Amino acid sequence: MDKDNKNQDNKSLTHIIGEGVAMYSAGSIVNKFSGFATSLIKIRFLSVFHYGLLSLTITAVYFFNGLVTMGISEVVTADLNRIKGEGKTDVYKALLIGYIKSVCLLAIVFWALLFFGTDLIGLYYDNSVLPYIKLFSFIILITPLRTLYTTIFKTHLKFKYLVNWSVSESYINLGLVIVLVWLFDFGIKGVIYAELIYHLISLIIFGPFLIKVGLYLLKQKRSPGNYFWQIIKNHGKWALLTNYFGDFTKKIRPWFIAYFLNVEMVAIFSVAQSFYNHLISLLPIKDVLAQIFPREFKYKIKIGQILNRSFKYSLIIFILVGVVSAFVVPWIVAIIFPRYLDSIYVFRVLLIAMPAISLLLLQTPIYNAMQRQKDMFFLTLVKNIMIILLSLLLIPFIGVIGSAIEYVITIYCYVLLRNHNISRIASEFKINWNNLIVLDKFDIRLAKKILNRIIFIKK
Repeated sequence: MDKDNKNQDNKSLTHIIGEGVAMYSAGSIVNKFSGFATSLIKIRFLSVFHYGLLSLTITAVYFFNGLVTMGISEVVTADLNRIKGEGKTDVYKALLIGYIKSVCLLAIVFWALLFFGTDLIGLYYDNSVLPYIKLFSFIILITPLRTLYTTIFKTHLKFKYLVNWSVSESYINLGLVIVLVWLFDFGIKGVIYAELIYHLISLIIFGPFLIKVGLYLLKQKRSPGNYFWQIIKNHGKWALLTNYFGDFTKKIRPWFIAYFLNVEMVAIFSVAQSFYNHLISLLPIKDVLAQIFPREFKYKIKIGQILNRSFKYSLIIFILVGVVSAFVVPWIVAIIFPRYLDSIYVFRVLLIAMPAISLLLLQTPIYNAMQRQKDMFFLTLVKNIMIILLSLLLIPFIGVIGSAIEYVITIYCYVLLRNHNISRIASEFKINWNNLIVLDKFDIRLAKKILNRIIFIKK
């Protein structure tokens, strides 16, 4: 483990970021094939009504699953990265143990609450969703171990492990869905069983690395301080509140649609959102910068430069991807998923938000590095109020397309508010809008490098 740390220290910041982005991007592209195939099977072999039920089940369970990690996994990871960068292994160990213990306790509490309390949902929605929620709720009990894995991988900058884990899970899930949904026609239960099983299998596969880190940490001293609760009392409580409020309003969209319209419209929106989510996950730079910024935060000018260049390049990529997908995805839906033709209009509206997403993904690592979770909470509160008000105004009158319009309006307002707030706090992180339309020497060198790589690969 000490050798790993030295190797990381010897690498330049640019090299680490480039390596991390390249690995994440490669893994993301590989995952797209299995993810698309998995979605295809679900959509083809589940009726529109059952696909809607599946979407409601997933949003309900993952809302409670988010409560288990308290929404502060990024905050804890950022602090662990900072502590690790300072060489305080004893504090690192104490904070990690305190966090995982809390996650274990909450996993038991929220699983019991969801499993035994689902009957309350039946008072307002179709009772047919309840058995699936109860079955899928067991995934919450797996969350503590998954949280331990991801936290250790991220704080040791093991991007390769994270990517391999993600790819393994994606293809194991695909194989299980083929068997359980396609071949044996288990329907929604088949999808849920696949989710539960692939989570367990992936934990077993990557267990050896966890054991290696565990043995290393066992040899280290543990600081007596309760650092996890110190984070909660200081800046962590705001991240916790941000997650609880933010995740609730994000997950409530399908339930608004089900309440005002019907379950079938939930399926229409979910299909469009599924395609959209695949697109915005193509460039996972947020996952890399979230580990780098806390370690290098003292170099604010350098981070500001990285932020501006990352925004410039991600904006170009997202716009190009959005334009191409606006024509390609509707063609795919029309040929393969004709029952979901209405989702094309929803999807095209969602695409309007992609330029804003390119900046949104970069803002969260900055907030966590600055430890300004209080600001994030109040901005999220404004966003949540917008989601609820716009949903109540738009969905009942213009249907499912209203939910897509609400999303676009909310995202742009939220991103602009966060950008103004960041610029006010630290001028080093101010976005240089003029730089977006200017090609400098660095851009030209980068373009030449990419072009040379492409020519080399062709040869």
